[in-house]
Amino acid sequence: QADEEYTAALMSGDEVAMINLLKNTGPVAPALSAPTLSAVMRLLLTLLRNRSYMDIGLQWFEQLLRVRPHALSHELELEILAMIRTIIESPLATAVSAKAKILQTPLHHHWGHKVPL
Repeated sequence: QADEEYTAALMSGDEVAMINLLKNTGPVAPALSAPTLSAVMRLLLTLLRNRSYMDIGLQWFEQLLRVRPHALSHELELEILAMIRTIIESPLATAVSAKAKILQTPLHHHWGHKVPL
């Protein structure tokens, strides 16, 4: 059911509906198909680039690491690692930055072993 809801929200192009779904369901990575999960991760990266919904994005990244660490393309994994680095270096988000620091090492272990921290 979650995969259908997320697919419909993504296909609608309604960013507000998608954000509400992200907020209401919390991370549901195990329930999503690989294409839907990739699309959700790309949307989260877009939101994070705009400095929005950082906590939601980090919750999804954390769950992804725990339950489906190899579900994404290597390219998308590297984009997420780069975003984590950006969040850590951001002077604006201290609590979120601390959470990102906690995620950085295990994410790097799974995804970026060939990329320096």
